[in-house]
Amino acid sequence: MARKPLPPGPKGWPILGNLLQIGKLPHLSLTKFSQIYGPLISLRLGSRVVVVASSPAAATEILKTHDRSFATRLVPDVVRNGEIDLNSMGLLFAPECTDGWKALRALCRTELFSAKAVESQATLREKKVGEMVKYLESKEGDMVNIGELVFAIVYNILGNVIFSRDLVDLEGEGVSGGLVKSLISKSVHLAATPNVSDLYPILARFDLQGLRRNVTKYYKEFSAIWEPIVKERRESFVMGASKRDDFLDVFLANEFDNNQINWLTVKETPLLFVPSRKA
Repeated sequence: MARKPLPPGPKGWPILGNLLQIGKLPHLSLTKFSQIYGPLISLRLGSRVVVVASSPAAATEILKTHDRSFATRLVPDVVRNGEIDLNSMGLLFAPECTDGWKALRALCRTELFSAKAVESQATLREKKVGEMVKYLESKEGDMVNIGELVFAIVYNILGNVIFSRDLVDLEGEGVSGGLVKSLISKSVHLAATPNVSDLYPILARFDLQGLRRNVTKYYKEFSAIWEPIVKERRESFVMGASKRDDFLDVFLANEFDNNQINWLTVKETPLLFVPSRKA
């Protein structure tokens, strides 16, 4: 079967493809390419072929008109976990558009991210911002790391949305001392590190940079923190005593097991709410 032609794009180098032409400012490089080659550009990053849509019309055609054809996605090697079936458990990182993925997406749309659900969290957000202001007032005349403070507030909002509890206090302690903040920082740093396995999949099994190995380690440490919380809530949910209307209640009501709850809360839900942060 003949391969369909790719959109135009710059000629690349052997093995490296267009990596050197992308440089350290890819948004500027892609803008320049779009002016030369048009709204659809094909690039080779290592052994990967990447098609870039650089205009609203091209993006709409891909994301709206042909969304089912492009529903499958490239899963970063750092996210892969041999113990997890991403097609049955993942949302953001599911490789295929399966019935399970569509059911999970529908659940998130109706129960977690609807206008009603977001509006119901407004009081929580106001409360946490109020706590931050009160803390700053108590520190008048002292030096305060605003970045760390905002980090704590954002993750406490996330913790309350998922578990109805704070993850860290404003001094950096919390459900597991400073461990939560440390694990988050390390995981974000690893996820943002360019990975040779994504560019050359043939090398993925070797995990040459150790990124997947370290992320899996941090994932297990995260899961160990959540396990007693989930266990306690599962027991109270079975007895009909859990009525907190948070993410965990939604997961339990839909009979998610601990592995899927861990995956969604540790790996995926934070990416839906929290912007990237430098370690």
